[in-house]
Amino acid sequence: MKKLTFEYVKQYFEEHGCELLEEEYKNVNAPMRYRCSCGNVSKICFSSFKRGSRCNKCGTKKGTEKQKHSLEYIKQYFEDQCCLLLENEYINCMTLMTYKCSCGNISEISFDNFKQGKRCRKCSGCEKYKFKKVKQYFEDNNYQLLEDKYINNSILMKYKCPYGHTGEITFSSFKQGHRCSQCNGNKKYKLKEVKQHFEDNNCELLENNYINSQTKMRYKCSCGNISKIKFNKFKQGQRCQGCSGIGYSKESQKLFDAIYEKINIKYKKKTYYATLNKEFTIRYNNKGFKYDYVNSKFKKAIEYNGSKFHPIPILKDSAKNWFVYNKTKTAKEARDYEKIKYEGLEKRGYKILTAWDYEMKKDFDALVQKCLDFLVA
Repeated sequence: MKKLTFEYVKQYFEEHGCELLEEEYKNVNAPMRYRCSCGNVSKICFSSFKRGSRCNKCGTKKGTEKQKHSLEYIKQYFEDQCCLLLENEYINCMTLMTYKCSCGNISEISFDNFKQGKRCRKCSGCEKYKFKKVKQYFEDNNYQLLEDKYINNSILMKYKCPYGHTGEITFSSFKQGHRCSQCNGNKKYKLKEVKQHFEDNNCELLENNYINSQTKMRYKCSCGNISKIKFNKFKQGQRCQGCSGIGYSKESQKLFDAIYEKINIKYKKKTYYATLNKEFTIRYNNKGFKYDYVNSKFKKAIEYNGSKFHPIPILKDSAKNWFVYNKTKTAKEARDYEKIKYEGLEKRGYKILTAWDYEMKKDFDALVQKCLDFLVA
């Protein structure tokens, strides 16, 4: 192939509106400095220039123009979505444009967001409310707004509920159905009130600071045991491990597994115990109680008593030193508590069998049979 002359190459650049800034020509693949028709100074090899390539600035502009939609296309797209574009110029898909939404609201949006299905704040449920409308919304729900201005739906505002309680809430939460914290039992308590609640339940709070209902606090239980508890759990009737028997022994679950394995299938439905699914729970006399083994269909329950946690029948009511967590607790105090616990089920029509750990140690199979006979009777 014949080598091109410098004069020919220089002339070729000029014919295409560019200026070659070199003084010699080597070959078609050697980069050469030139001034592009856009005024930008860059480098390019002659083979690329002949194919139509130009500087990066021109290339970007050309690509943008190639992809850019016409104003007519954009207007038609808005009309197809029952909206009206109120612009006489289209710049690019990221530029905000004024338009009339299908709801009649005048707003601004980029074409990129419009294509994704986004619309005005009113249609999206994010409309900026006016104070008058917010105040009316509270009144329509029998609440009184105690503010004289509205900023946005995330700012706390004071209110008075139908029962006279005052509090703070965001408009966003109010619209979602949240209401007075005191009426819902979510009141922010003061330390004095919390201490009084413990005292009313024969317990003593050992803290000098109250944070919230989810923070554990040290207290002295009515049984004398020092423990920790959350205030919301205390209000629900839960107490220390010694009083409530929280947790379960491996021996009890071994017994219940043996019973469940041998019992007829019709007695397996509606059965509850810790390692099978969960312990059966009820509320009675403003306290929460858990039961070891319960069949709610046939209304039968088995309580497994360990002699370290429950006073055995032969102990006198005045007996002490039997409870591992509290040596001063009398057998009568424990029996009074268990009486209420059993009463909670009995008033619901349940029959209860007490199985003792010493029975299990003496003859495991005999205890299993005793429980089976009770459950199917």
